[in-house]
Amino acid sequence: MHPIGGAPLPGSDYTLFAKSGAKTKDGAGVLLGLTQVMTRDWLTEFNLSVDRFKGYMNDPYKIISVIDTTGNTTGYQYESRPDERTRN
Repeated sequence: MHPIGGAPLPGSDYTLFAKSGAKTKDGAGVLLGLTQVMTRDWLTEFNLSVDRFKGYMNDPYKIISVIDTTGNTTGYQYESRPDERTRN
């Protein structure tokens, strides 16, 4: 992933436009599937998938509104996601 102009720092203020260099994301996954024909009109299927990702998971173009207690928008921030993810 190479966002135009660099990757924003997670949780930083949108107006400050604080950025770091290019970020990468690595991932690997496994998919196991089993399909059984029961009758002419009926199939059963079972799938199991495990994926593992490490690196920059943020969407560099997504911002989050900061809202005060009265519901007014007071600012914007870049999102902050974890550096690792396992999906089953």
